[in-house]
Amino acid sequence: MDRKALLMVGGAYMASGDAPKNERTIRVLRGEVDDANLQKICSLIADENDNVIGLKLRFNTPQNDRWSVEVQDEGGGYVFDGEIELNVSDGAYWVNGALSLDGFWLVKYGGMHQGILSFGLQQVDEAQIRLNTGIKLVERDV
Repeated sequence: MDRKALLMVGGAYMASGDAPKNERTIRVLRGEVDDANLQKICSLIADENDNVIGLKLRFNTPQNDRWSVEVQDEGGGYVFDGEIELNVSDGAYWVNGALSLDGFWLVKYGGMHQGILSFGLQQVDEAQIRLNTGIKLVERDV
């Protein structure tokens, strides 16, 4: 094939929309959170600092005093595992006695307070994530 033919084929390929795209990956954690996996989940969320993360989590009632969860009246939530605290700005709700999160959040580091790492989760519009063809969601069971 000569150079001119190669250029025509390459141009047709690019015009067809099949060219590789710059995809951004967003991790989505889903499942039940309990005494056994809480620290792992808090660490996974903290690892996404300055990134968006999807959460489909149900925080079961703590069976000991090592950790706590709560939902505030305005839809915010709080999770504390003894080393990391997660402050959810919006989108937290109670379902059958458990804190539930279902959506997307921007994870922001809030500093260290008395030896505890603090992270804020700012809710992001789910439609902007799901309708964006440049975003690939990677779901992971916890």
